[in-house]
Amino acid sequence: MENSIQKEAIQEIAKLVMAGQKLDVQTLGDGSTTPLAVLDGEIINLSDYRPTGPDRKRVAVKLYSVVSFIEYINEHKSAHTRIFADMHEAPYHMLAAIDYHETGPEGCAEFVTHTAELILQTTDEWDRWQGSNKKGFDQIEFAEFVEENALDIIDPDSATIMEMALSLQSKNEVSWKSAVRLDNGAINLEFKDDAEVTGGRDGSMKIPELFKLSLSVFRGLDVKTVEARFRTRLRSGTITLFYQLVRPHKLIDAMVIDAMDKVKAETSLPVFDGAFEKK
Repeated sequence: MENSIQKEAIQEIAKLVMAGQKLDVQTLGDGSTTPLAVLDGEIINLSDYRPTGPDRKRVAVKLYSVVSFIEYINEHKSAHTRIFADMHEAPYHMLAAIDYHETGPEGCAEFVTHTAELILQTTDEWDRWQGSNKKGFDQIEFAEFVEENALDIIDPDSATIMEMALSLQSKNEVSWKSAVRLDNGAINLEFKDDAEVTGGRDGSMKIPELFKLSLSVFRGLDVKTVEARFRTRLRSGTITLFYQLVRPHKLIDAMVIDAMDKVKAETSLPVFDGAFEKK
């Protein structure tokens, strides 16, 4: 049936050619369009000369972990693939121009229609600690936060951290009197137990002034150590606790370098410090 329809279309076009009229593409009965050409008075069906696939790869891939970025590049890279790292401020990202130009002044230019972009994603652990950095907690909130994230704390050990958290929870009905830093760096919190009918019982508990976390800022990268300091504020017998990460921007900088080094090492491709923009 289709061959009959095509034959009729070709014959109709032939009549138009012989009559000297303007040619219109004939639509076949199945809704497709058959490309036709006239050569030396003969109608030629160009369908057989069509390419069987796209002329080149045209895709812009977005990836969200260093591991996936590396795997994708290694699947598609050539000797001319180049990677550009724009990592000086958030959002931190890299762009791989898979079909990049050949090197040298005589190198062939490419269309650069195949790219892969890495947009670094922060880990849940980093988001929790960074999100609550310098945030004031009451003692129960602080104890719960420390308890929930104790696995990220590597010094003091988790048992010591859990003991501190439980001690804070158990001292909810007390009036805090002072916070004194000891010679060993710990903070000694003095309190008066208001629950005692006899007028109160004095006591104290110690919390470390400095603790260390093991965190990865970005997905797909190894963990690093970052320090944090416990801080306290006393007002009218009520204590507010918080922590302060020590120079967190330095950890981010180190992680950015790790990302660039990892991509360079595992793809065996150069990584340029800069941005890529197609003209």
